[in-house]
Amino acid sequence: MTGGLFWERMRRRPAALVSLVVLVVIAVVSFTATLAGLVDPVAQDVTAVNQAPGAEHWFGTDVLGRDLFARLLMGVRISLTIAFFAGLLDVTLGVAWGLISGLARRRTDGVMQRFLEILGGIPTLVVLVLMLTVLEPGLVTIVLAMAVTGWIPMARLVRAQALRVREQEFALAARVLGSGRVRLALRHVVPNTLGLIIVQSMFTIPTAIFFEAFLSFIGLGMRPPTASLGTLLSSGFQTFTFLPFQMLVPAVTLSVIMIAFNLLADGLRDVFDPRGVVAR
Repeated sequence: MTGGLFWERMRRRPAALVSLVVLVVIAVVSFTATLAGLVDPVAQDVTAVNQAPGAEHWFGTDVLGRDLFARLLMGVRISLTIAFFAGLLDVTLGVAWGLISGLARRRTDGVMQRFLEILGGIPTLVVLVLMLTVLEPGLVTIVLAMAVTGWIPMARLVRAQALRVREQEFALAARVLGSGRVRLALRHVVPNTLGLIIVQSMFTIPTAIFFEAFLSFIGLGMRPPTASLGTLLSSGFQTFTFLPFQMLVPAVTLSVIMIAFNLLADGLRDVFDPRGVVAR
């Protein structure tokens, strides 16, 4: 698909375009402000403890007098970073496993699929909790914990596409002309599966953001004073009855990010597979 055709189809889906703009703005603002030192999420002001939103502190302050806007930007950056690397590992492991399994001999494919079934039978939340209990909680540990089972849907999707593509006439012709499995995967399977890989990764990212927020909320993810959407929700929950803004701000931000990713993924699915729109 050419770039012009991609944007032409995207313009017909305003919800996906708006979601893309919202996500880009949120990511650019959060990364630029925190990495450039424009905000200080750890600075404390004892004279402005639990201050309501106003001109000086747009989103108010927390129980230690820290600016919630600055901490929100840091939290969004941490959560997006975790989601990005978790999604990257899911794509890398899932695509590699799916290609090998889909293009391998039947016995090898069977063994690889039985392994996926065993690993997929273990609840993801159990794996996350066990890993974060054994290992020291932190950004790397959360990413690795999410990657243990997060790549399985991607592997199954790529395997199904590999099985379909390898039986097409152009793939059979390439094999007759001497193309090996690696060349067949890189020249034919991956290009014909790229759209589905992108769409699946867009659905994976909000799932990773949710799990990070949930784990940090229950105390198994990022730990204070590090700010993430989960730690901000946990801190705000403790004062929700009399200071609701401390929880509402990260909750609304988390909701907007997850809705935007899901709308963008729906739009991309329609862009890469317009026939599915008619079918639905």
